[in-house]
Amino acid sequence: MANDQAVGELERFLAERGDRLMRTGAVHEKQARVEWTLYVNPTTYLPVRMVGSTETFGGPARSTRFASVTDASWLRPTRANIASTLVTIPAGFHQVSSAASQ
Repeated sequence: MANDQAVGELERFLAERGDRLMRTGAVHEKQARVEWTLYVNPTTYLPVRMVGSTETFGGPARSTRFASVTDASWLRPTRANIASTLVTIPAGFHQVSSAASQ
């Protein structure tokens, strides 16, 4: 129920920005449960929010729960912004092809 409320709040937040969401994910094990939701912009597929939680239970230690929310924003893909992400190979080094890419 609380998760549904969080999703509704996020949908309103994204709608204000003109974004929609896609989500996935949960992993369940014997002594830990990890749940996460990744929200992406459906046009660019860039992440806009990740919500995650880890819960431990069973075993000799007492149960714990940790949760986090991370919002992401992205620079517009202008020539200047793209140029700032390019890596310059330092002097003395050279680019090689990976066997995995062949």
